[in-house]
Amino acid sequence: MDAQQTPPSLPARAGAWARETLTSTAASAQAAPASTAVLVLLTVAHVARLLAGRPPLSALCLSTPALLAHPAAQAYRILSSSLAHSGWMHLLFNVAALGPLLSRRERAGPGAVADLAGLVLAGGLLFLATGAAAAVAPPSLALPTPGCAVGISGAIFGLMTAEAAGPSSTAAHIVLAGGALSIPGRAYPWALIVALQFLIPGLSAAGHVCGALAGEGLGAARRAGLAGDPWGYSGGVGLPVTTGGAGGSSWSARLRAFFQRGAGREGGEWSPLPGEAPDASSAEARAAAGAAAAARAAASAAAGR
Repeated sequence: MDAQQTPPSLPARAGAWARETLTSTAASAQAAPASTAVLVLLTVAHVARLLAGRPPLSALCLSTPALLAHPAAQAYRILSSSLAHSGWMHLLFNVAALGPLLSRRERAGPGAVADLAGLVLAGGLLFLATGAAAAVAPPSLALPTPGCAVGISGAIFGLMTAEAAGPSSTAAHIVLAGGALSIPGRAYPWALIVALQFLIPGLSAAGHVCGALAGEGLGAARRAGLAGDPWGYSGGVGLPVTTGGAGGSSWSARLRAFFQRGAGREGGEWSPLPGEAPDASSAEARAAAGAAAAARAAASAAAGR
C-alpha cells in the first residue's frame, strides 16, 4: 500500500503559486508584447503623476466644458483622460481587465493597439458630443451633463462590445456563476455596465456607455466587411461561452452541474458544464492516473498469487 503523502506546507504552496504566476505572466508578455507595453505605459503614467505631485485630475480628465471652451488647447484631454487614474485600485482593476482582452486581441491578429487607440478616440468624441448635446438641449428636457471622466475603462468596454458584436460572435452566450447563468454575449458588456454603476455609483456611466457604443460601431464595421474580423472562434469577451442560439441547457441543469463539479462525484472527477468541453489536458491527466492505478492493482494481484 502506498504511504499517505504529506501535503505541502503553506510556504511551499505559496512559492509554487508565485513561480507559476511569474512564469505565466512572462509567457503572456512574450506572446503579446504590444499589450504588455500598453499596460506598462498606464502604470508609468500613474507613477509619473504621483511623482509630479499629484496634479488635479480636473486638469487631465475628459471634460466637455473645457474642451468646448478651448478645443485646440484642451484636445490633449482625450489621451490624458485615458492614461490618468484616480488611484492604485482604479489602475489595478483596469489593468486586470484590459490585459486579457488586449492580449487576446493581439494574438488573434494584427491591429490590437490600433483598435484600442481608435476606441479611445471614438469614445472620447462620443462623450464630448453627448456633453455638447446636453449643453444646448432645452432646459425642459433636463438632460444630464457628463462629468469629469478618467481611466481607460471606456475603451475596455469598447473592446468587449467589438468582440461580442463581430461576425464571429453573434450566437455566443456567456456562462456565469459556474454555469448557473447564461447571458447573450451581445448583452453581457451592457449588463456589466449597469451592474457596476449600481455597485460603484461614482463611476462615469457616460464614459462606459460611449466606449461601448464605439465598440458596437467597430463590430458593425466588421459585420459589414469594412474592417477585418480577427477572431477565429465564436468570440465572447473572455468568459466561458456556449455557442447555441438558445443559450444551452436550462439554468437548473447548469446549476446542478455547478454543484457537482469538484464535489466528490465520480471519484472527484471534473463534471463539464452543459455546452462546455472537458479540458484536454485534464482528461489526459485523469487517463494517465487511471492507467497507473490499474498497473498498480495488477502488480499487487500478481504479487498475491
